[in-house]
Amino acid sequence: MDPDIKKLLQQVKSNSQKLDRELAEMQAERKKREELKKLAPEVYLKARQLRDAGKFKRRVVKRTPKDMQWDVIELDCGHKTEHIESLMICKLDHDSENCEQCIENWLRRNGKKKVKAKKAQ
Repeated sequence: MDPDIKKLLQQVKSNSQKLDRELAEMQAERKKREELKKLAPEVYLKARQLRDAGKFKRRVVKRTPKDMQWDVIELDCGHKTEHIESLMICKLDHDSENCEQCIENWLRRNGKKKVKAKKAQ
């Protein structure tokens, strides 16, 4: 087989595998979002109360510009998120941020507890 064709086939295979992985990740994220939509309103209300009380506030340990508009924020819990740089300038508290991933994790844990409690009744 021609070396150029062989190289091209390898690139196509590699790109296909990469797309398959990305698709699987997108499907997993969609499934997570759908699970969150099914939670009881009480779970969301409790999460809001905890958020307002500062339970999900995390210290910003690193801020890295991604481009002219977006920054990648790393929090002390280890999670990373992206923020529009202009919002960070406007915020009074630059040193801490609510961690959306920690909130989602809490919702999943506590939402499952609610579902199990309802099934037991």
